Amino acid sequence: MYVFKIKLVSIFFFFVFLFSSCVKNGENFSSSIAVMSGVSGFVAANLDDKYKLFVSPSPQYAIGAVSSKEVDFAILPVNTAAILYNKGVDIKVLSITALGMLSVLAHKESESTEIYTPGINSTPDFIAKYLFPELSRNYTITSPAQLSALFIAGKCDLAILPEPFVTYVLNNDDNSFVLSDVNDRWLLKTGIEEYPMSVLVAVKRANSELDNKKIDRLLKDFKNASDFVLKNPTIASSRAEEKDIMKKEMSENSVSKMNISFITGDKMADILNVYFDVILKNESSLIADRIPDENFIYKEKK
Repeated sequence: MYVFKIKLVSIFFFFVFLFSSCVKNGENFSSSIAVMSGVSGFVAANLDDKYKLFVSPSPQYAIGAVSSKEVDFAILPVNTAAILYNKGVDIKVLSITALGMLSVLAHKESESTEIYTPGINSTPDFIAKYLFPELSRNYTITSPAQLSALFIAGKCDLAILPEPFVTYVLNNDDNSFVLSDVNDRWLLKTGIEEYPMSVLVAVKRANSELDNKKIDRLLKDFKNASDFVLKNPTIASSRAEEKDIMKKEMSENSVSKMNISFITGDKMADILNVYFDVILKNESSLIADRIPDENFIYKEKK
């Protein structure tokens, strides 16, 4: 346990060092964005080069960068953003970047009652607890890519995963099948069609105010990148692989299933508040025991 903590801290400071080095070496990036490998970072990989991406395999690195105000923006799991805000980290949510695309996979003939989730207190973890309370949860693996590999190798028999990992597993493991489409089960239990997976947030840097012009420019560029990704999945997948976001073979034929979204303003606020209300009534600690107030949402200047 201590070794793991030391490694995590060391990697984080290395991450911060890389960011500092870029500035010191005179690389003129307009904005820095902390993203995770996988779906949450897929659109960001298709922004132009004025944005410097810091890619990590799990939320911990992005959380550290946001908490220490080392980046301008970040893409975070929804409940992680709520926790940070409720604990006093000065961020604003700019847009929902992905909606629900989870499925529960199982191996044929398996009767396992232990479900593997990619990360404790993540959206998949909450969904698993909420929709499948009869199952115990295993948090051994923290990233969807690692969990999909473990599942294909037959090391676990029950897992909740997002796209495109679901499609990748089904295409590479003849013994696997979709036990439950989470979106259908979510709708049946809540009456709500969608649930948010990740959000784009702006970070108030030390000794400075939020730069509304920089935010509005990113929103425009992110919307364009989202549209580009959906229209050009092959090119988008190549760019994502180049930036260590996701292997092209995994994403190229699954972009349409990723539920990539760009939702802002009042519609975003409504979706988030409905989702937070479900969490508050069932697992309130996942949003630090309260729904974020209205200042959590960025309001675009008219």
